[in-house]
Amino acid sequence: MTEPLRVVFVLPVVVGGGAERVTLVLLKQLLLPSAEIHLVLFKDDGLSEAKLPSGVTVHVLGQPRLRSALIRLVQLLRRLKPTLVFSSHGYVNVPLLLLRSLYGHRVQLLLREANTPSSSLAAQRFTWFFHWAYRMLYPKADAIICQSRLMSCELERDFSVPRNRLHLLYNPTDADAIRNECVPQRVPGSGLRFVAAGMFHPKKGFDRLLEWFAAMPADSHLTLLGCGSMEKPLLKIVSKLGISTQVSMPGFEPRPWGWYAGADAFLLPSRWEGMPNVVLEALACGTPVIAMREAGGVVDIAEMSSAADITLCSTGDEFIDAMQRTQCRNISSLSPSRLPVCFSLDYGVERFNTILASLLNARVR
Repeated sequence: MTEPLRVVFVLPVVVGGGAERVTLVLLKQLLLPSAEIHLVLFKDDGLSEAKLPSGVTVHVLGQPRLRSALIRLVQLLRRLKPTLVFSSHGYVNVPLLLLRSLYGHRVQLLLREANTPSSSLAAQRFTWFFHWAYRMLYPKADAIICQSRLMSCELERDFSVPRNRLHLLYNPTDADAIRNECVPQRVPGSGLRFVAAGMFHPKKGFDRLLEWFAAMPADSHLTLLGCGSMEKPLLKIVSKLGISTQVSMPGFEPRPWGWYAGADAFLLPSRWEGMPNVVLEALACGTPVIAMREAGGVVDIAEMSSAADITLCSTGDEFIDAMQRTQCRNISSLSPSRLPVCFSLDYGVERFNTILASLLNARVR
């Protein structure tokens, strides 16, 4: 008897960063009417907010940490006998590949790389292990989705992943949904208004952004949206620089698009990124972006955008200069979208379903 077609998505949590959001978008737009769709979560935080399609079966392992969840994950995969497993986090991708022989049958692994390896692996606690694991295990994946050309190049060049297993898929952005919920929001005042957003983590570069922003005129204002382990250090930097009246940190905002739309420019000071969703969302809101060139996939976005949409900087001085040259937009209504078409929801979903179909068809043959 032929096993039914089963596709399993693996996520540590529902509510999180860009990897979680993109995974849920792809799951919701899956075009496999005859398949069983399963979602495996390490913990169920935010599950009620995910608005999953009715046909998706959810499995909660009840173990938030990877080490504790692995045994239950293997047991579940042995029981489900999935046709294909999709994962979007490097630290989950590695054990999925490593433990493949324990699943009891042949499982196709479609992996998505969330960050540029040259930067993200260097920041891992066990750098040597992850470099070894990527070199030994990633070439054995059935397919790997890359968010940028840089990411694809590094996986082929540095980790010997065959080129025919690497698939470029830009993060699909639902510009219409964002714009439907978007009412421009702006801190009162006559000076320039900037917005930045993300987890308060060293890779996001908010510490250096505050240093650069201190060079701006006193009537300028920065709204920094987010939360995380660096919140107190960032507040100390604000106090030390004497810019407390120029910087607001209102916390995490699940729908930050009004802030994006009301800004004169969105700022991305990241030290590294995969494909920065915040930039795509800001462009969808009609807001120009100032970004550090080293922030991974932002280079791909810039190459498909006009010079007025994205300014790429290589140094802090260039970033300061770009902020100082920003024009006040005097926003009274939502500006037209600046999002390139290849980052649209329809384009990304079609591309993902094509990749998935090719893998499943190859399995049948």
